[in-house]
This record gives sequence, C-alpha cells and structure tokens, in this order.
Amino acid sequence: MGKSLVSLVALGWFLVTPASSQNRPHDDHSHRVGSQFARLMSAAMDKMHEEMASAPQTGDPDRDFLAMMIPHHAGAVEMARLLLIYGRDPLVRQLAEEIIPTIRNSRDASPASGAAADVEGFGKEVCSNAN
Repeated sequence: MGKSLVSLVALGWFLVTPASSQNRPHDDHSHRVGSQFARLMSAAMDKMHEEMASAPQTGDPDRDFLAMMIPHHAGAVEMARLLLIYGRDPLVRQLAEEIIPTIRNSRDASPASGAAADVEGFGKEVCSNAN
C-alpha cells in the first residue's frame, strides 16, 4: 500500500505541477545539469526504442512481447539510475529507487517455462543491459 501511495503521489505531482516550474533552472549549474540529464535520458530512450524495434518477432504474441520487454525494462532501469544521479525531489527519487529492484527482481517472478523459457535469460538480460 505504501509503495503504491508514493507512486500515486509522485505521478499526481507531475500531473498538477506546471512543467515550467518542474524544470526551471535555479542557477547556471542547475541548467547545465538539466541539459546533461536531458541528453542522457534522450540517449537512454533512443537506445531502448531502437532495441525494442529490433527485437526478433516470431509471430507468437507471448514471445514477441517478452522480447520487447527486455530492452523496455532495461531502459526503465537506466532512466531510474539517471534520476538517482541527477534528481533532487525525494518522492521522485523514492519512485526511482523502487523501480530498479522491482525490475531486476522480475527475473525471479518470470515464468520458467513456455514462452519465457524461449526468450533466453529474460531477467538476466534486463539487468545486464541496464548497467
């Protein structure tokens, strides 16, 4: 319940706070850090989208879904990692801190047979791609 509440509060903050006030640089350093963060996030998203688009498609929805989720989850871990480096808001940082272990632990919860077994090292690959 607590993690859900934190996630909901963080999402609500982003939805109700004008974007201009969320990203307004407070000084020159903040602007440089913001620009560096934006470049790194853009690169992480570009990599994620490219890898998702190039995931092998078999025509089997289960296998194809899992093949695209590997780079999608690796991208989420990388973006959360970047937020932990550059972000300051405690609620957003807490959300990022929850994302990383949740995704990294997904390999423990992924099915051990069927389509998941055919997508080699689902959880392991998520972790290795995000580091």
